[in-house]
Amino acid sequence: MTQSAPGAIVVLGSPKAGKTNLLLRFLGKDFKEHYEPTREDFHRKLFHIGGETYRVDLLDAACERDFPAKRRLSILTGESQTNEHSRTMCDIFMLVFSLDNRDSFREVCELLNEIRSAKTKFLKMKTPAKVPVVVCGNKADLGAPQRVMGRSEVVKTLGEDVTYVETSAKNSIGLEIMFGALARLGGLPEETNPIPKVSGIFRKESAWARVCHLLVS
Repeated sequence: MTQSAPGAIVVLGSPKAGKTNLLLRFLGKDFKEHYEPTREDFHRKLFHIGGETYRVDLLDAACERDFPAKRRLSILTGESQTNEHSRTMCDIFMLVFSLDNRDSFREVCELLNEIRSAKTKFLKMKTPAKVPVVVCGNKADLGAPQRVMGRSEVVKTLGEDVTYVETSAKNSIGLEIMFGALARLGGLPEETNPIPKVSGIFRKESAWARVCHLLVS
């Protein structure tokens, strides 16, 4: 029997930061060198957990700033339209910026503040709402001269309540940590093993599962 994991994962960030490629690697697919702008893509991932099958929904909302106000508000509050027939409340936001672009980090910081503000108003809370967020500094394969931000600066700006991971979709840097953080925040059980589509993907993703087990135990 297939069970739905609580909520969905919504991925946001500036253009060309590598959001879609991170999702592709999460889904066990190959990195794409050619950049293709994404407006809004929906993905579904199946996991074997404790002998059962779990479904995780992912929304790649790259151009959310171009959406109508009502649709954008639904994304920022986490009320995601995963397909034309169903709605789900988002448990996790994954915000992505590029380590060679300071403006992309500023946009992530703005998005984080907007999400917290929208969620607080949506829930009618008097204090700022706590939102499970994983921030990814992508393109960690770049050398020091190309980087415009150090880890300590990013962590200090984001605050201690935000999980920060440096990643490279191209060279598979930090993907295991990113996967473990998303699994932990999503409340998935410890033994997580993505369902393979082909044998090569299974071998690659099984390594992710072993790291994830260490992170969430």
